[in-house]
Amino acid sequence: VCPAMSPACRSGGVDRVSLPPGQENAGEWSATGLFQDTEVTTDLKINEYMAENKYSLADAEGERNDWVEIRNDGSEAIDLKGYYLTDDPDTPRKWAMPAVTLESNQVILIWLSGKDKIVEGEYHASFSLGTDDTKLMIVNESAKTVDEVDIEHLDGAMSKGRSAEDKS
Repeated sequence: VCPAMSPACRSGGVDRVSLPPGQENAGEWSATGLFQDTEVTTDLKINEYMAENKYSLADAEGERNDWVEIRNDGSEAIDLKGYYLTDDPDTPRKWAMPAVTLESNQVILIWLSGKDKIVEGEYHASFSLGTDDTKLMIVNESAKTVDEVDIEHLDGAMSKGRSAEDKS
């Protein structure tokens, strides 16, 4: 089944599962309003995520974990130190992002593996997305929401991403 708006359908059947995050499927997002208004304005955005990864990217250990791609949507570099990822609004500082600087329009891939480690440039958060998880959030040191998305659990073969033109 090929979703009507998917880049694969529009591009003559390109297999987007084998493409790295942000490629070919950049710009694809449903009009269901899954990205939410936030408490704080910043240029850090959840660009793309994959829950229940069965066929996409594998980490250095060969495991297909959930992942999220964070994008600096602004014109200035942003240091990720002081920002956190969480899947639980009641635990806003669940995983501290690494002290890495994202340049303008640069992205970072973070594995939502539960491994809580940094190895050879791979960043693994302390949690993974369970089937009961409904949110993925970036928060600042004050625990204010910077960006969030309502998680849509797909069949493990598709990621969800924000349009490159979507500056909200």
